[in-house]
Amino acid sequence: MFERYTERARRVIILAQEEAKRLGHSTVGTEHVLLGIIREGDGVASKVLKNLNISSERVRAEIEDAIGRGERAPHEEVEFSPRAKKVLDLAKVEARHLGHNYIGTEHLLLSLIHEGEGVAARVLEAFGADLARVRAQTLDLPGEDGAMPLASAPQRDDAAARDRLEAEVARLTEEAARNWQQFLRAAADLENYRKQAIRQREEAVAITRRVMLAVILGVVDTLERALQHAGITGPADGNSGNSGGAVDAIADGIRLAHRQVLDTLKTMGVRPMESVGQAFDPRVHEAVEAVAASGDVTSGTIVGEVQRGYMIGEEVLRPARVRVAQ
Repeated sequence: MFERYTERARRVIILAQEEAKRLGHSTVGTEHVLLGIIREGDGVASKVLKNLNISSERVRAEIEDAIGRGERAPHEEVEFSPRAKKVLDLAKVEARHLGHNYIGTEHLLLSLIHEGEGVAARVLEAFGADLARVRAQTLDLPGEDGAMPLASAPQRDDAAARDRLEAEVARLTEEAARNWQQFLRAAADLENYRKQAIRQREEAVAITRRVMLAVILGVVDTLERALQHAGITGPADGNSGNSGGAVDAIADGIRLAHRQVLDTLKTMGVRPMESVGQAFDPRVHEAVEAVAASGDVTSGTIVGEVQRGYMIGEEVLRPARVRVAQ
């Protein structure tokens, strides 16, 4: 990773690790790289800072005030933070931008500013060390291997700009793909939730309807028992089997209420079963009594109904309780 680094740049990396350990930090950040540049003291980066009248003591004090001290033991190994790794990658970009085939302390300094978000970038910005000024100072100094920047600066600028654009496009493409996948997962979760909510609502409605219909059927049963008890089996025709205007009026009221309830059930899709004379079907009938077959009645035929059954659509709402010939 550090093959193209000059001896001074390699020393900066070692010193950055030492600074992180000295301060008790668990990772090497951009601030430790800047401290390594200051501590190294003789590279191009240090000369640039001196030319910009940036005191190494003030930079060190500013960094230590910003980050404080940690509790990590000095002997423990430390890894580079994601921002510090980005700085190392940007150092290659800065070297290519200047036409250098090596990476020196000046490229590390430029990459710290280029990164733009770390502690080092903020401290350098506070001291007025922006990218343009540092780059201009770097161009005025010999490189750490004695080389000066190549003459074809416009071409290098174009290549560097293209590299940066390609890197940004790759980053944005990856981010867009990641966001799209997150959107698809969220949309699928929302659709599943919507279907589940609809299913639960339909189940709740069905249960509520059945409970309500069971109550209504109980009322129908009561009305039919009242009609049977009064000897009324059909509409009023003046021959109800009972005498007296008051009894007839009561019977008519019961009969009217019975008809209204049945009409209401019909509008809800509920219809009574016709069981007597039909073959017994365990899917819709419940046998409560077996009676001896007589005459031309065959075994398995329903000969009586204890409680009427009802259908709702094509489903059994309540099975008919019947007597079956045997």
